[in-house]
Amino acid sequence: WQLDIQNNVLTWSDQVYKIFGVEKQSFGATFEAFLSFVHPNDRQMMLAAQLPAERGDAPLNIEHRIVRPDGKVRYVHERAEAVFDGQERPVRLVGTVHDITERKEAELELRETNERLQAIIQASPVAIIVMTLDGIVSLWSPAAEYIFGWQAEEIIGQPYPLANDPVSAALFNYN
Repeated sequence: WQLDIQNNVLTWSDQVYKIFGVEKQSFGATFEAFLSFVHPNDRQMMLAAQLPAERGDAPLNIEHRIVRPDGKVRYVHERAEAVFDGQERPVRLVGTVHDITERKEAELELRETNERLQAIIQASPVAIIVMTLDGIVSLWSPAAEYIFGWQAEEIIGQPYPLANDPVSAALFNYN
C-alpha cells in the first residue's frame, strides 16, 4: 500500500482489499477510510504509530485489529517507511500489511493452555518437578515445596538430584 501524505490518497494492492474484505469500488481511499476499519480499541495506538511515520521520524511497525464489513475481526501487522522529496520532506508512506490472525489465535490458545496448566500445577497435591535434559530443575510445584521442604526459588536452576541431600539420595539411590 501507499499513502500520498499531502493529498491523503491511499492506494491498496488487490491483496490488501482481500485482507480487509472490501471491494475497491466501495472504499474511499483515504487514511480516514482506512482508520474506520481499525478496531475502535486500537485506533489511538494506530494513530500514535502512524503520525511519526508520516513525519518521517520513525518507520511504522505495528500489530492491530481490523473489523471487516462482515463484522469479522482480523489481526494485521503493518510496516511502512516514509519516502522523501528533494527537500527531505516526507511525501508518502510505502508499506505492507499481513494478515496474522492465525498466529494471534494460536498465541491466545497457547496462553490459555498455559494458564490452565499453571492452575493445575498450583492446585495439585502431587509434587510436580520438571527438569531439563541435563537435570536442571525448571519447575517446582507448591506440593514439591511441601513434600521436599525446598522453596521453588531455592531449587529452580539447580541440578537435581542433589548429591549431598539425603532426600535426593533416598529417592534416586544416591550412595
